[in-house]
Amino acid sequence: MAVHLYLAPAGHGKTRYALERIHQTRADDPLTPITVILPNQAQISAFRQRLSAGRGALGVNLGTFYTFYADILAQTGKLEPRLPEALQYRLIRSIVVQLIDAGRLPYYAPLRDKPGFVVVLRALLEELKRARIHRDQFRQAVQTLSDRGPFDTFGRAGPRLTELAEIYTAYQNWLHANNWADTEGQGWLAALALERQPDLAQHLRLLIVDGFDEFNPTQLSVLKLLSQRAAETIITLTGEPESRKKPKTCREGERNRSIARLRRFTRALQAVSQTLDIKAEALPETPATPPSPALACLEANLFVSRPAGQAVSLSSVEAAVSFIEAQNRTEETRAALRWLKARLVRDSMDPPEVALIARDPRPYQPSIEEIAVEFGLTLHWREGLNLSSNPVIAALMSLLALPVENDAPDHNWSRRPLIDAWRSPYFENLAPEITPRHADHLDTAARQGLVIQGLDQWRAALTQLVQQAARRDKETPSSSLLIDEAFPRPERPTLPEARALQSAFETFAARITPPPQAALRQYAAFVEDLIGDDPKLIKDEGEAATVQPLSPAHLLTRSPAPLLPHSPAARSLGVVNRVWAVDATAPRDIAALRAFKDALRGLVLAEASLRQSAFGEPDEEITDAPTMAYAQFYEELQGAVQGATYYLPPPEQPDAAIPALSVLNARGLSFRAAALIGLAEGEFPRREREDVLLREEDRRALQQAGLAALETRLRGDEITLFYHAATRAREKLLLCRPYLADDGQKWEPSPYWEETHRLVGGPITHIRPEDPLPLSEVASLQELARSGALSRYNLADLKKDTWLLSTANAARLLHSAAILQTRLAAEPQSPFEGDLGNLAGQFSNAYGPDHVWSSSRLEAYGLCPLHFWLGQDLALETRQPPEEGFDVFSLGSMYHEILEDVYRQVEGEKADSEHLLALLPPVAKKVFDKAPKTYGFRPTPLWEMQRRELEQIVAQTLEALAEATAGSTPLAQELVFGLEDQPPLLVRRDNNEFRVRGYIDRVDQDPDGRLRIIDYKSGSAPIAARDLSEGRRLQIALYALAARDALGFDIADGFYWHIGSAKASSLQLGKFAGGVEGALDAAVTHAFNHVAGARAGQFAPSPPPAGCPGHCPGASFCWRYKAKGW
Repeated sequence: MAVHLYLAPAGHGKTRYALERIHQTRADDPLTPITVILPNQAQISAFRQRLSAGRGALGVNLGTFYTFYADILAQTGKLEPRLPEALQYRLIRSIVVQLIDAGRLPYYAPLRDKPGFVVVLRALLEELKRARIHRDQFRQAVQTLSDRGPFDTFGRAGPRLTELAEIYTAYQNWLHANNWADTEGQGWLAALALERQPDLAQHLRLLIVDGFDEFNPTQLSVLKLLSQRAAETIITLTGEPESRKKPKTCREGERNRSIARLRRFTRALQAVSQTLDIKAEALPETPATPPSPALACLEANLFVSRPAGQAVSLSSVEAAVSFIEAQNRTEETRAALRWLKARLVRDSMDPPEVALIARDPRPYQPSIEEIAVEFGLTLHWREGLNLSSNPVIAALMSLLALPVENDAPDHNWSRRPLIDAWRSPYFENLAPEITPRHADHLDTAARQGLVIQGLDQWRAALTQLVQQAARRDKETPSSSLLIDEAFPRPERPTLPEARALQSAFETFAARITPPPQAALRQYAAFVEDLIGDDPKLIKDEGEAATVQPLSPAHLLTRSPAPLLPHSPAARSLGVVNRVWAVDATAPRDIAALRAFKDALRGLVLAEASLRQSAFGEPDEEITDAPTMAYAQFYEELQGAVQGATYYLPPPEQPDAAIPALSVLNARGLSFRAAALIGLAEGEFPRREREDVLLREEDRRALQQAGLAALETRLRGDEITLFYHAATRAREKLLLCRPYLADDGQKWEPSPYWEETHRLVGGPITHIRPEDPLPLSEVASLQELARSGALSRYNLADLKKDTWLLSTANAARLLHSAAILQTRLAAEPQSPFEGDLGNLAGQFSNAYGPDHVWSSSRLEAYGLCPLHFWLGQDLALETRQPPEEGFDVFSLGSMYHEILEDVYRQVEGEKADSEHLLALLPPVAKKVFDKAPKTYGFRPTPLWEMQRRELEQIVAQTLEALAEATAGSTPLAQELVFGLEDQPPLLVRRDNNEFRVRGYIDRVDQDPDGRLRIIDYKSGSAPIAARDLSEGRRLQIALYALAARDALGFDIADGFYWHIGSAKASSLQLGKFAGGVEGALDAAVTHAFNHVAGARAGQFAPSPPPAGCPGHCPGASFCWRYKAKGW
């Protein structure tokens, strides 16, 4: 039996040699059995493709060790079922619960309900199985340590480790008692079968093991047994034997010292050599496509130790290796994909010949997918994706969480997830004839009704919506609100629409509400019915097709008795049907739904299988399936989904797709060009951390106690993984890094980035989003628009210089460019910046002499004309989510009502502070008692304490206000003008006029008969004389004019009163430049200017000096918006 262990550096033809040996063997005997074992599916696919491109792959068995384990067991006829992930997760959780209930895990008992504890336990159990450590061996080693006493600073090792041994023993007992095998356990069984049945695998002519950089003890045992049966065994590893002749392509250091630093390769070489008792050989010369001399030179010098003063600079490599540092992950991804697209366009490379590689692609996945679509690139994802992150699964889980009765933000009919469900493209039958318009109306009802969560709140809000619609039906529509029919007020539902919405909501709630108690199998059937059938698997006659469904879970979960009164078809939300409707995302979402149903099936299977105790003993008391609360079922399902992975199917045209994969899956693959992203500190190399259950000190002690196969975690493997990544390219290599972390902090480069740049040299391209790209580098229309080119280059040149503008969207993009150029002017001058002078005639009519203004509208124009236009005329408003408790507007209304009622009782008389304070308690109680209903807020549990605090604030204001107005008599409260059949204030000047309406909070009269105007403010923003002189605060002066005209008395003073701080504003009419008359004249002048601007259609943005108000409707899109500083 010939066994060869061949070594060669990365990219030097190891796989090519394996392919040649297969072809040579098949030439002698076309039907000879050949088996190739590879580390992962990515390498299997690449190997099969290369094999097929040669002389055919028929009869060559390709797989991983794990698929080969199953093949061996199948040959024995004793294939035990493999434990599914969902069942394994629930099994471990069940074992933990039962052991804690039995009092056998006191140390870990506090972690009973922590999902993360099960996750780390599962990883530890898999590690013990990979190391072929039997339960008794682990228990004995732990007992040995426990007998020695404590050996660390965290307390006795005994309880902490002996309880892990308890869990491992219970886990293995259950597997043996129920004839299940986990993934690693199948390897144990395969090795045992090979040992006991010498005739197994005797037919093997050629066994090839390629692409590995590590082996676990089970794999080594199986490899040894197979090598004793196969006529020829070839194992290839990365390395360099001493006999290999050094290449002369570049200056090279002590290469063996370099390879020795790659500890992962060294361990694999030692393990195979010792297990098979063979020595490594140099790979025989074979025709191959080696890396370019430049990249071969880089590979030869990576991590080579040199004495001080003998540094080497590989200037010849500079053209083959590029460096890009981008502002963040998204920009880094954009730069890498742009570079890869350039390789396709400029270097005529095929998509499968280039690759996007990351140490961990998961943080990059959303931006990679989005930007690839923008660039017109097709990706072939080789990585498993987290099931819970898939959009259709996230939408489904959010929907299923609604009936869960607890206070979690996304449970118990919470507003936002419920509205999202009504708007989701994945649900087509939540209730009869639901449209986006219904979702908008439901959202409006929820905001008006202050829905936080709970069906009772939803029903109350919808009842209120129906009542409001009924009142509107009886009212005469106002014709004075609109400037133009082109700007209608927000649409509100009619009475029939409101009633239909109320009915649809009840149908929806009934459809997705399961019973509070049911068996897990019934809940699973309920979820399956919501998802619905696959329309592609249903015959035209309506009968189920014989094609394999999404998964066999339906057969497991179908309950003989219906869970709810309506039929499954009536409950279906048509999820699968909606998924198939979108071609671009259907493969991804169908794959996720299959994985979801597998997880659902695993729960049902686990529930049926775990009718054994954790110790492998039948539980005779359980006869029927136990019931559970829906909240418990959802928690089980959520845990299964969060721990599940799904894989995207290969694209329909693999030859047109760029591989996107992790470093681990890229091992053994070769590309003409590769872009490696994520070279930042802590990202690559990833920080190595010791295991939280078995610390490094535990592992060393257990090794001394007899568990030699148990490895330490801190092994320095990251350097080997970077070697893998840096050697994937044969012609061109791009290294990328973000220089800002996700939180905006500076992110230092990876030491591997710095080492490579030290070797290669050359420029580092620094990319910021705001920097314009050269037109030759623009990869999409969107990128052209965002690059700044549209605002910096002549539009005529753009039409000539870029191929992108030949697309269908070019005209729209050029039109947008013209608009952008006008908007970027220092002074707003276009209709797109609020200059609506071309509509001045319509505005003059709308805001003519008969139009009645409010002081707040005039002040809004003075604050910022665009703010006025958006909020007052377009009726736009910021949409804040409903919150418990009162807001600033409710607070102001309560303050105003209390002060009005108190001072009404003393009108016409001078009242001291004691009298006012005596009147306060009953008034405050009356206002606060009805405030939640009157002002529409939902009180918090702190409401009673808040009432006392607010009453104290009003008491302080009454005392301070009595002192500030000593000698004056309250004359009027809430004096109205321009409303409630009262005439408005008419202001005339130079044949021009305008009208104003409003409520004056309070009017006092001094002993001389003059009036003092007071306006209450609940806000804390200071109000100074400058605000009036610059036209932003006109209310107090205009109210003074109205009071003077209405009451016929002169004005002595006027000011704003800050209730919270119990003091008058610094703006006081009597102290204004020119006195009261100066203040009134300034207010009138500004008011006329504001009116004239509105009539002329001038609504250009003009941010206030102190910053724009946070509630401005344009805050999210006005590029001149300036937030207030602290």
